[in-house]
Amino acid sequence: MKRSTRIEKIADINQSHEQQAGALLNCARSQHQQQEQQLEQLKLYRQEYQQRLQAKLQNSASATLMDDYHRFFSMLDTAINDQAKVVNRSSQQVDSSQQNWLDKKRAVTSMTRAAENIKAQEERVVRANEQKENDELASRLYVLNRAQLKL
Repeated sequence: MKRSTRIEKIADINQSHEQQAGALLNCARSQHQQQEQQLEQLKLYRQEYQQRLQAKLQNSASATLMDDYHRFFSMLDTAINDQAKVVNRSSQQVDSSQQNWLDKKRAVTSMTRAAENIKAQEERVVRANEQKENDELASRLYVLNRAQLKL
């Protein structure tokens, strides 16, 4: 098996790894987007309840109602902070997945380039051998023709 063929097979394997890394990157991006959307929904939910509380305060509210809203907002703020942490982790996962994909892509590019260079070198050797064979054949024919002319 030619060296270029072996390198091409390795490049194909690397290509497969790059595609897998790309799929993981897409998945991480999708999950990150979902996490960001969930965080935005929580923030919007909090904003809506804040507006409701302000409306009830204008109509005067009881201490019990205020205490209930305070506990609710505390729980909602905790959920928002927790979701923000999830978003940060998913962002880091996207960054990690992207770096992994880029590394795989570089490996594919490098291996493909090496395969092309080796193949070109093999082709140069084949052409040089063919030229040498043609030159030897021409030389033999010349010698045979000269020998026949002397006879």
